[in-house]
Amino acid sequence: MNFKFVNLSELSASLFEEHPIWASYYEPDDIDAITNWGINRNEVVEKLERIGYSDDYIFPMLSIDNEYPFKFEYYKASFELPSGEMLSGYMVGTKARAIGIFTDKEHYVLNINLKESALDDEKNILKDIGSNAKVMFPLIIRVNSLGLKVSSEFDPNN
Repeated sequence: MNFKFVNLSELSASLFEEHPIWASYYEPDDIDAITNWGINRNEVVEKLERIGYSDDYIFPMLSIDNEYPFKFEYYKASFELPSGEMLSGYMVGTKARAIGIFTDKEHYVLNINLKESALDDEKNILKDIGSNAKVMFPLIIRVNSLGLKVSSEFDPNN
């Protein structure tokens, strides 16, 4: 995989098919973590300069040897609704405080701390996927990427 930066506005299911874990630059120590994967330091700095060291961009995490070295990480995830229906998307960090869900029509970002917004999105997501289900929470989250295995739950009602 070619090391690159992608704007967060370009998050998509296909991006997570390309690579299962992405992270965003947050502090200068992140450069060291990236170069530990064998990426040339000058290449990393040059690409960071091109994007103005912005945290609006993400890059592929080529290894998770260091335990979660970045402030913001995005893990490819699948979500199981209580009805058994499956959705695809990503989990932000390993605590499942925020998730992203892709439907054919939209990219939804749900935050456990923004209950009203998540419950509003629930209706739209169920409509987008053509579900007859009345509820989608609690969602069972499954992540299995680069050796990281997480099974968690996302429920803004609790």
